Amino acid sequence: MSLEPSENTPALFYCYLITAVSQKLNICGKNFLEQIKSSGISSIENILIGMINEITEDGTEFTLVLDDYHVITDSLIHRAIFFLTIYRQLGGW
Repeated sequence: MSLEPSENTPALFYCYLITAVSQKLNICGKNFLEQIKSSGISSIENILIGMINEITEDGTEFTLVLDDYHVITDSLIHRAIFFLTIYRQLGGW
């Protein structure tokens, strides 16, 4: 996933992240995108947990590369990436 400074908005970043993962693993990212549209990013952890569950069920191993992540400065985005990283390190998916 190649990042641009314009993607430093949480809702946009999450939509791109979900779309990238969904295309790679053929999971139902549309459902997660609808959740963002309807409930906003206030429940992003729940949306990420749902995505993690689908990734786990799929079983396909993959590597997510966030190219130019240094252009991202929004703390909500950093928290979400930290959440995903810690979840992975603790043995999730």
